[in-house]
Amino acid sequence: MVLGRTEMRAESIRPQPKRELAKTADEGYVPPSPGDTMARVTVEDCLDREENRFALVVLAAGRARELMKGTAPLVASKNKPAVTALREVAAGKVKFSEPTMAAVVRWIEAQKPRS
Repeated sequence: MVLGRTEMRAESIRPQPKRELAKTADEGYVPPSPGDTMARVTVEDCLDREENRFALVVLAAGRARELMKGTAPLVASKNKPAVTALREVAAGKVKFSEPTMAAVVRWIEAQKPRS
């Protein structure tokens, strides 16, 4: 069960028309600037620094939230907070302040509903 989502019926989903991408300046195409680069950070880059994927997600998500609240990034990046957080993990600038498994267990316990 997923909370907060409404059920969708097959008949209510309409196929969207296929849009063509702009190819010329007259059509609205803007070529990338020489300094523009794609975000190229991989999970494998980050797993060199962190033990498992779940711990990586917990760590990067927490750091991304800090970045969205205004914390200064620890690496030079023009990317969105989630990518910047992964770049920081891959660079070894961000890590748990306690053993990884202890941090993950603490995070799981914090997610459990209080009775």
